[in-house]
Amino acid sequence: MKLKTIVLLLVGTVTLSIADGASVFQRCIACHGEVGEKKSLGVSEIIAGWKEERVIERLKMYKAGKFNQYGFGNMMSGQATKLSDAEMKEVAYYVSTLIPPKSTVDENISTDEVLTPEQIKYKQFIRDYFIANPQYGTIQKANQLWESKSK
Repeated sequence: MKLKTIVLLLVGTVTLSIADGASVFQRCIACHGEVGEKKSLGVSEIIAGWKEERVIERLKMYKAGKFNQYGFGNMMSGQATKLSDAEMKEVAYYVSTLIPPKSTVDENISTDEVLTPEQIKYKQFIRDYFIANPQYGTIQKANQLWESKSK
């Protein structure tokens, strides 16, 4: 009976951790995709399936302002500073459970997408927006500003 109770508690804890991590991950989907399948702004690594330790390490480095991969340091620092250590662990566990997309393209062939000049301007605008607004910028606010400037 004790073993059954312990197993049920562990399963419940893991389930809650996934749910909490999924909730925290909602802040990330605009750039990383619903299940971590996207390259942020078309350039970052796909994060689905990363080991928990790697996610936590990167988030802590961004939070401390000691990491600026792909020029996303300010943007990610603004996002990471909003996370407690517990939230970092929860989202890291959740990301580790995500299944990375299968590559259907030969690794030797470039998979860079071809962007129109307008798409390039948009991506640069979004990057610059988050650099200027690292603590409180959101993709929704950035898109609203982009739309108002594009009219």
